[in-house]
Amino acid sequence: MKFSRTETLGKKGFRLITRDDWSDGHLLIMKAEKASLDGGVKERAKEGGRNQTVFNRPGAYIYQIDEGGKPLMYVGQATHIESRACSKTRLKDENVELVTLLTTPESRTLDESEIQHLEHLLFNHLKQSCDGVKIRLKNRQSVKPSNTTRPRRIWVEKWFEKALPLLKSLKVPGFTSSKQGVKHLGPSIEIELKRDNRSNYCSAKAKYFTNSERVWIPKGSYASGGRWQVPRIYQAVKTGLIEGNDKVLKKQNGIGDHDIDCYEFVEGYLCMGIAEATTLVLNAPQGKNKWIVSDTGESLQVWDKKNG
Repeated sequence: MKFSRTETLGKKGFRLITRDDWSDGHLLIMKAEKASLDGGVKERAKEGGRNQTVFNRPGAYIYQIDEGGKPLMYVGQATHIESRACSKTRLKDENVELVTLLTTPESRTLDESEIQHLEHLLFNHLKQSCDGVKIRLKNRQSVKPSNTTRPRRIWVEKWFEKALPLLKSLKVPGFTSSKQGVKHLGPSIEIELKRDNRSNYCSAKAKYFTNSERVWIPKGSYASGGRWQVPRIYQAVKTGLIEGNDKVLKKQNGIGDHDIDCYEFVEGYLCMGIAEATTLVLNAPQGKNKWIVSDTGESLQVWDKKNG
């Protein structure tokens, strides 16, 4: 379910931008309405008839802070994110404009080492963000990855990849792709994906950034004409690229050997991960096994196992 509110919620000083409960977790975004906070911020998590404890559990949070008219981001984690992130005193002292809470489903509670790793992933993502201007972070030092076991780190990373398209579709600052360059994202390899049959046409030669696993799809690439046979969060991203203000994807008719309708990338686009890139281009939820590494001819999945 998803809740959107535009009205100010009483004298609490915040309004609910969105509440999204999906099968893999929960996300809440609140925006400051005025500098004076009169307490009771916790009540915002009860919107939609859900109990506030949904968010008062292990997870991570992001502040967008107003510093002289310039946005500043802060990433944190806590075993009770609602109590910590929505503290009236903290919100007022930090001059917070936007609060984002992010946590896993009740069936999979993160332990302390796992929420530290989630904080690390959020921090690194914002640090490498390509949102048109370099994201400024208030965290005074780098957030280090946790010392948890490898299987637990992998679980958190896979969950984070599922959350990224949702953060992007809701336009959380630092998580929307940009038309800017991507040089600062580090080393990359060229990967490609193409289908030309009676039901589907797509073609892309992309950059896969090995440190962050983000994917740059260049202008002139083609994406499948479909967008509905994939998870809802990816549907929202593709729909936004077609119908949104930027209109990154433009409908093209009669492309390929079988005259298939598809979409052309009229601007370069930075994907948050390989799953998003695959879904946008191929309209299928599979990831690394669908892409070919240009230099070696092997699948990205095989290449990654050799070089990971």
